[in-house]
Amino acid sequence: MKQFLAVVLCLLVMLSPIMSSPAMADTAIDITNLMGYPVDPAFQPKGGSIVVDAATAQIIWAEDIHKPWAPASLTKLMVLYLAYQAIDRGEFDEQTMVRVTPEISQLSAYTELSNNWMPVDAEYSVSELIDLLIIPSSAAGTMLLVYQMGLTHGEIVDLMNQTAKDLNMKQTHFHNAIGAPNAVLGPFLPEGKPPEGDNQSNAHDFAILSSQLVKEFPRVLNHSSKLTTVVRPGTALEDSFTTFNYSLQGAAYGLEGLDGLKTGSSGPAAYNFTTTAQRGDTRLVEVVLGVGDWFIKESETVRSLIGNSLLEKAFREYEYRLVLPKGEHTINGQTIVTEDDFYDTVPKNQDITFDLQPSNPGPDTGRLIVDLEREYLAGYQAPNVAYQVVTEPEPEPIIPEPEMPETSEQSIADPSDPPEDAGNTGVKRSIFTLSLYLAALLIPLFLLRTLVLRFLRQRLKSNKRKKRR
Repeated sequence: MKQFLAVVLCLLVMLSPIMSSPAMADTAIDITNLMGYPVDPAFQPKGGSIVVDAATAQIIWAEDIHKPWAPASLTKLMVLYLAYQAIDRGEFDEQTMVRVTPEISQLSAYTELSNNWMPVDAEYSVSELIDLLIIPSSAAGTMLLVYQMGLTHGEIVDLMNQTAKDLNMKQTHFHNAIGAPNAVLGPFLPEGKPPEGDNQSNAHDFAILSSQLVKEFPRVLNHSSKLTTVVRPGTALEDSFTTFNYSLQGAAYGLEGLDGLKTGSSGPAAYNFTTTAQRGDTRLVEVVLGVGDWFIKESETVRSLIGNSLLEKAFREYEYRLVLPKGEHTINGQTIVTEDDFYDTVPKNQDITFDLQPSNPGPDTGRLIVDLEREYLAGYQAPNVAYQVVTEPEPEPIIPEPEMPETSEQSIADPSDPPEDAGNTGVKRSIFTLSLYLAALLIPLFLLRTLVLRFLRQRLKSNKRKKRR
């Protein structure tokens, strides 16, 4: 009996939408177990978890998404975002070669941080530096990219914080560009920053950053989807690195369609990662923070199991699709026309209804949205499409055809006579028609009367003759 109830509960949870309101009925561990991965509750993401649609920023799954948490090496994604902005401004490109400075070489030998060895005067392409930032999470590779942007460590931190504000990452504050606590950085502490500072953010804010990075610079997926990378191939400095993102398609716990983004871990943060996956037209972004414990190596793989479960369930239940083609439609009793196709992220196998939101001041134009209660990342709102009400043309007045003039002499009117209105004309027509009917009836009666009188006269004459005889 207990086994039967467990199966029924599993089916109910799997078939129901994973987010019906901001208050979640299940935890990330519950979903992971129901998806077939038995995971101990001790691995519950202590920093929260979130799944959003990349196209619309609609929140599909949310748990503790505003809880403050150390992002660890996820911090480097902000550096990468700023580097891509510099590339788009034309300051350099991915083929630009960057020379290693003595300071960067010294940083590369610092074993307290994730790193790779970089000798002085060695050269790396910007493309290789991006790979080093994402895959082994190299502190030296990250800072070499910062220097290529023409910024010091302190300056890049200030720019990171300003950009976080611009992106509505309201609970995010950076103290360094590497991700470790400032106390660990030693001689590489950014100028002007407190030695005890540590980066702070949350799942919600890093969902904004990850979504923005993928939307603005989708070419980042050419790097984040790599299982391995080789830098300086064919030279004495050739080195290879393997991803720590075991959810990448083709990795140990690979998930269909998953092609990025980055992992991050530390003592205070435990195991974090942000990923993205696409199936069909639907691309999802997820952030999972604080899985397990830094000192429990199993936490690294459980992180993938939890992330995979949340994404898989979201893909089963939601899709980004065309919900209303452009053209004329009747919605809520009104005929409207839209000039653009309307796409949105909606639950699968569910009838979609729409809401018309008229513009001010008139009701003939407005915005059409899907009529669903949903939540979005800060700064985003439900997708919509412009519409215009189709107004029916007013009927043209019916003008009576002019009367044809009669040809009889009696119908010829004196030009001096006043014109007759349509009502009088109709009455006269009716009287004329009635007269014709009466004439047709009286003529036979008149003929019959004549015959009867003639017959009676003949009888009288005949009787008179008989009397004379």
